Amino acid sequence: MKQIESDTRGIKGLSASFKKIMESIEHKTTIVFCGLPYSCTPIIEFLVYVIRKQPCNLFYIPYTDISKARSIHLGEYTMELGECAELREKKIDVIVLMGGLAMPGKCKASDAQSMIETLSNETTKVVGVCFMNMFQRAGWTDIVPFDYLENSDMLTKLFVKE
Repeated sequence: MKQIESDTRGIKGLSASFKKIMESIEHKTTIVFCGLPYSCTPIIEFLVYVIRKQPCNLFYIPYTDISKARSIHLGEYTMELGECAELREKKIDVIVLMGGLAMPGKCKASDAQSMIETLSNETTKVVGVCFMNMFQRAGWTDIVPFDYLENSDMLTKLFVKE
């Protein structure tokens, strides 16, 4: 894959990069986010914030289990997961895979690929959003047909009063 953006920092950088991705995708009325419960959903909330004004249908799939899909609604203060959603018959325009899926023991790349095949049509775009090169380190970039891959590195410093 060719690098098109570099050195955007922090959550603002993550959001700005995702916004560029979404602006470059022409047709995006149905977007599915796939990730781990609890750990990926806060990051998904940052990403949904970027596209909050776009008229689109948003969904969340825990892990890669299509049968547990939920709608995503923008509440008064935050993103909220709604009712169960049947996605097998929908035309999904964008599938966003969160890097937590590739963490050891969470999901197999082949399961993600199978889910993508089930939900995709001829124009579906697959976006990967990860930290610390998770998709590359787990070998997913050799299996999953990412159209876009956003990687963020995180640097944490901890201070204590002396």
